[in-house]
Amino acid sequence: MYRVGFLAVLLLFIGSFCVNGKHSKKHRHIRANHRTVGVDISRYMTSDQIVGIDVSKHTGIINWDIIKRQGVDFAYIKSTEGADYLDPRYLYNIKEAKEAGIPVGAYHFFRFHRTGKEQADNFLSQVNVRELDLPPVVDVEDWGQYNFSKNTGVVSAEVQSFINNIESKTNRRVVIYADKNSYRKYIEGRFRNNPIWICSIGTPPQISQKWTLWQKSQRGKCSGASGIVDINLFNGDTKDWKEFLQN
Repeated sequence: MYRVGFLAVLLLFIGSFCVNGKHSKKHRHIRANHRTVGVDISRYMTSDQIVGIDVSKHTGIINWDIIKRQGVDFAYIKSTEGADYLDPRYLYNIKEAKEAGIPVGAYHFFRFHRTGKEQADNFLSQVNVRELDLPPVVDVEDWGQYNFSKNTGVVSAEVQSFINNIESKTNRRVVIYADKNSYRKYIEGRFRNNPIWICSIGTPPQISQKWTLWQKSQRGKCSGASGIVDINLFNGDTKDWKEFLQN
C-alpha cells in the first residue's frame, strides 16, 4: 500500500510539472509576441497627413528630440485622472515635448465615481492650458471604471459639468475622446459643440457627428519611445489644423 501511494504521488507530481511547464512556456511566448507586435509610425507619414501620438506613464521613457525628427506633428500627454491623480510622467513629458518643438496638449481620464467639478479642479490645478498648443481633452470610456451603477444620463451630465468648468476658466473648447461604444452611450447627440476624438482601431470612424481626431492604432512603434504609443490622424488639411490649434 505504501509503494502504491508513493507511485501515485510521483505520477501526480510529474503530470503537474509537465502541465505547468507547458503553460509557463506558452505564457512566455505570448508575452514575447506582445512586446514585439506593433505598427511603425512611419507608415502614416505622408506629405498631406497630420499625424500625432498620445502617451502616458505606460509609454515609458521618451526621447522627444528623436520623436520630433520622425516628423510627428503633435502629441497629447496624459495629465490627470479622477479627482486627485497626476500622471507621474506628465511634467517631464510636457516640458521635453515643448522644448523639442512638438505642439502639445493634455488629456484627463474621466472617472465615473467622481463629480465633473472635482475632476475639473484637479485638471486645472495641474495643467496650465493657456501654455499648451492643443485644446484640452476629456477621455470618456467604460474601460477601467470603478462604478457602472450610474446611468448614462448621469455620466453625461457630469462630463458636461467638467467641460463647463474647463471652458469657462480657459476660454478653450474641450475635445471629447471616446471609443465607439462609449461615444454612443455617453456622447452621441449631447455634445454638438465639442470636437470629437474617436477611437476606432483599424477601420475609419462611423459615427453621426463629424470627428476631428481618429485614434487608428493603439500599438504604435516610434523611435525614441521605450513603450508603445497610440497613433492619431487629424481630419483636415493644414488650414483646418491651424484653426484647431487656435481653438
